This record gives sequence, C-alpha cells and structure tokens, in this order.
Amino acid sequence: MLFTTKKSTTKRIYQKEFPEAPVSGNKHVAYARFALVVVLLLILPLMLYLIFRPQDIRQRASQAPAAILTNPPAKTVARYNGKSITDKDVDAELKSTWGVYYNDYKNKKDLRDKALNALIERKILEDDAKKFDIEQPVSSNKNSDHEQDLTLAVSEEVLAWKKVETVSVFKDPLSPIFLQNQAKAKVSMERIRVYLSEGNSLKVAYDLAKAEPGFDAFIVYEPERTVYSNTRWGKKYLEAIRLTKKGSYTPVVISEGGSLMVAVVVDANTSDFSTLDQYIDAREKEAVKNP
Repeated sequence: MLFTTKKSTTKRIYQKEFPEAPVSGNKHVAYARFALVVVLLLILPLMLYLIFRPQDIRQRASQAPAAILTNPPAKTVARYNGKSITDKDVDAELKSTWGVYYNDYKNKKDLRDKALNALIERKILEDDAKKFDIEQPVSSNKNSDHEQDLTLAVSEEVLAWKKVETVSVFKDPLSPIFLQNQAKAKVSMERIRVYLSEGNSLKVAYDLAKAEPGFDAFIVYEPERTVYSNTRWGKKYLEAIRLTKKGSYTPVVISEGGSLMVAVVVDANTSDFSTLDQYIDAREKEAVKNP
C-alpha cells in the first residue's frame, strides 16, 4: 500500500521526537540491585570473620600448651634475703657445672638440690665479702682461684682459727733405728723450747738450737699459717694447738705416725663456728626461706 494511515504517521513522528524512555519498573530493579551490592559489601567481611575466627582460636589454643612447655615462666624455689631464686637460676648453675651433659642431669632432684645450695652459698659469701670489705672474685666461675681466695678470706673472718709457726720433723716408723732417730729429734725440740722460754721468737729459738752440736738437721722451721679445726693435720697436733693460747707454745707433740712438732700460736680468732659448713647452715636458717 502506498498510503499510510494518519495514526501510524503520528506514531512515527512521536517516536522520532520523543524516543522511548524506560518504564518506571526498571528504576526499581536498579535500586534493588544497588542496595543488594551495598548489603553484601557490608555483610561479607562479617561473614568471613565469623567463619575463620573459630578456626584461629582453635589453632592458638592448640599452640598454647606447646608454648608453655617450651618456655614456661620462672618458678621461685627459694628466697634469700627476700630475693627470689628461681628454677631458671638452678638450671644456669647446672649448665655451668655439667656443660654438654646438662640435659642428662637437669631433672635429677639431688643434683638440683646441690645446685641450689651452691647458689645460696655463693650469695652468702658475696654478701659477707661486702660486709668485711673483701675483694670480690673477678671471674664468675665458681671454681676459679679468685672464688677460692674469697672463701678463704671469709673463713678467716667468721670461723675459729689459730695462726701458728712450727718446727717439725718426720721420722719413718719403718726404719730399724726409728726409736733412736725419734729420741734424737726430741732432744733437739726440747732445746728449741728452752730458747722459747727465754722470750725468743720461734725462728730465733730454732736458729740458736740449730747452731748447737748434735742438733737434728732434719728439723725444719715453717712460718705462719692458719689452722682450722678441719685442717688436715694429725689429731694430736690439732688438739695441742687448740689447747694453746695466743702467745704461748705447745709441748713437743709426737703424732700418730711418729713425727714431732712444736708450735707457737701467734694469733687467734674466736668464733662459734669451726667449719664453713656450720656457718653457711646457720646463715641459711636466717636468710633463706621457702618459696
């Protein structure tokens, strides 16, 4: 057909001038999609947190016992003057003693007790060194010469002792002429005591007696040394020195093995403690408390 109706012509003109706009229903769909995206963006992090948080908690909970076992907190095992001594301090003492064998012995109770006692003893000695103005050991090694010197220095301050000079001689009891040798030595020793009674020092008395004919040449003079109750001397020697006052001298003492000695006590220290162990035990009762 070559003609068109008026209605169709009008429609085409309208469509040309006014293109078709989206219907109002499409606007609602777009808004709904936008709102859904916003809600998802807000909810997704929360959902992820809720999903993975329980797993993270379980993982940390499973790791916690292992962490506690590998690095447990220090436990106080004793207190010295109000300060804690911990199991880690004891471990360090054991390591310094046993070195590469530490793991083999670290759980043995008797060794841990000994290590703790060694720690306490060292603290007592160090405190006493400060109190008596004694030079501290340079090395931290408990077996060092410095610490041994410290122990001796503290012992002189707190223990009972006597400083003596001696003249002595050893006579072999297996010798066939033992009795003759012993008798000769005793005569020489008595001559020394005679010169002592005249007010001479032991060294001078020894030199005077030595110049006499028939003096036993094997008798030797020894300068001052400190004698404690546990010094490794014969019992008769120690008892004679114990009974001798400062400034006096012993009789001629014949030991169990047959040797002879005369001692002059040149100085003395009085104390209730005759050994360092006694002193340490008493200090521990005062200063050491259970945790």
